[in-house]
Amino acid sequence: MANTSVLCAQNGSIKIAALDHRDSLKKILPEDEINKFKSLCVEAFSPFVTAVLLDPEYLEKTGIGAMPLKGHCPIISVPFLASLEKSGYIDTSDGRITETYGDYFNARTAKRVGVIATKLLIYFNNDAPSKNHQIEIAKRCFDESRQVGLPLLLEIVTYPYQNKVYSESLEISRAVSQLADFGDVLKLNFCDNLDILSDLKHLEKPWVLLSRGMLFPEYKRLLIKAKEIGGASGFAVGRALWQEVGNLKTWAKKEFFIKTTAVSRLKELAEIFN
Repeated sequence: MANTSVLCAQNGSIKIAALDHRDSLKKILPEDEINKFKSLCVEAFSPFVTAVLLDPEYLEKTGIGAMPLKGHCPIISVPFLASLEKSGYIDTSDGRITETYGDYFNARTAKRVGVIATKLLIYFNNDAPSKNHQIEIAKRCFDESRQVGLPLLLEIVTYPYQNKVYSESLEISRAVSQLADFGDVLKLNFCDNLDILSDLKHLEKPWVLLSRGMLFPEYKRLLIKAKEIGGASGFAVGRALWQEVGNLKTWAKKEFFIKTTAVSRLKELAEIFN
């Protein structure tokens, strides 16, 4: 296993600001504001997190590390991770398929541009025939990351498949049992089934709670339960901090919201793990 301490604060907690959104940001921001928005968030959030999560497109357009310089490169004063998967998924009759970047961006490229860890989002349903393909993608990305000495943050997102009975908590449990070996840190949604949530305490690796677009008060409430009942080591939070910027009309108002409301929210989450 790779060293996961690079993602941790001194007390072992993991506090990640997730800024690798692509398609979801295009729905709420003009495309010419997206990279400026991410740079603003990186700067504003850096003092309160152990790492930020970014996407290869942003790294390329801002010229970070050894990626081609295509614009202004912000100073990143906090360690950062990078996503290995393309935004979204391929929807097939066999279930959802995660698509990686191939030679454009992989674990070796990530190492070259200076990331401290890689991240892979895997869509999973135990009844979907695509699950074996998804497991293979996770294994390959884990092996490639390990070869270059980078820990892999494995984000598991479950979903209903066709007309099969779907319980998110049960599906998370099934996914973890089959995928946990292929991630150094797991990034999971909240389990409403408290027995299954409690079982996560017995994982032999850290896990963090993702926000999946929840409103902030709900995410904070569930994060506290995830820590107390499920032994969560921290958070990887995105839209719960800043999704309201889509309702603001001017850049000045968006910037003010990030520097005040979003930062205040992040401080509240960080305090849970202090």
